[in-house]
Amino acid sequence: MRLGSRCQPGVASPPVCPVHVDVSRAKGQAQHMTETSADPVIARVRVPVGPVAAEAGWVHHIGEWWPLDTHGVHGGTATVVFAGGEIHEKAPDGSVAYWGTVTTRESGERLVFTWHPGRSKDEATLVSLTFASLPEGGTDVLLEHSGFDSLPDGGAVRTKYAAGWPGVLERYAAFMAARD
Repeated sequence: MRLGSRCQPGVASPPVCPVHVDVSRAKGQAQHMTETSADPVIARVRVPVGPVAAEAGWVHHIGEWWPLDTHGVHGGTATVVFAGGEIHEKAPDGSVAYWGTVTTRESGERLVFTWHPGRSKDEATLVSLTFASLPEGGTDVLLEHSGFDSLPDGGAVRTKYAAGWPGVLERYAAFMAARD
């Protein structure tokens, strides 16, 4: 999906712009190219808060906006948190699914973590989020999900995340807009 002109830099923007997903192999490559499991999934969204608040909304409030009913291991009654450098989902019965480990955290700038919900740590991919201040206000949140080529079913997993991240980012953006 293309960002509309209302979401372009320097043009008046609504509080939440649509999620833009780029599944091409590299900047400038046409999106009609054949994708492989080596290609990262790249998605971005703009939120109406500054970079520090945008990053805090991801880390400290993930349990309030993450769609556990459709994108969780234990379902909609579970909770998800960043705690002790890890991301984990806890079911009402106390069982825990570890989703990943934070590898880099630069407050308001960058957040990188391994990612393996429902899989072993040996099958982790990598998610990188960057938070960039926009001249007109708000923050551009860029998500890059890579490492699918290390998985035996990397192509199928990549396809799943290419379809799933836009909805997750839309939930995050709506949550951040409501907090503004």
